[in-house]
Amino acid sequence: MRAARLARTLLAVATSLAALAAAELFLASQLPIEGLVYRIDEQFLVTTIPESRKVFTRSRENGGDTVLVRFDAAGFRGPELAPAGSTTRVVVYGDSCVQAEFSDLEKTFVSLLGSRLTLAAGRPVEAVNAGVVGFGPDQAILRM
Repeated sequence: MRAARLARTLLAVATSLAALAAAELFLASQLPIEGLVYRIDEQFLVTTIPESRKVFTRSRENGGDTVLVRFDAAGFRGPELAPAGSTTRVVVYGDSCVQAEFSDLEKTFVSLLGSRLTLAAGRPVEAVNAGVVGFGPDQAILRM
């Protein structure tokens, strides 16, 4: 009797673990959005994790919409950089006000700057968002 109870308990635990693992794999394949986008850095104290992303959801009182924050292979917020020499590039360094992780990418200062510079120049200008939450002037200067 004791052995049968132990066997049922072990079966229940194993089944629960298998179900949790299957759910984790399913969710990771259907919603591949990581939450960790920053890491500790010896030189800058903190920096972005290249090719990371996260979702920020506003409260219902603030619209309830979601913002996808994505970093490219170089750790800049936004799409991958254009090939070197293919366009004029402007890089904006700064803190959370520049990175604007709570704003849609196209509404950030850097994206709006790129759009206005493109109109003024009459040719494409790539504005690169090199802002990092938590940066001060010293870290921005080091990163430059």
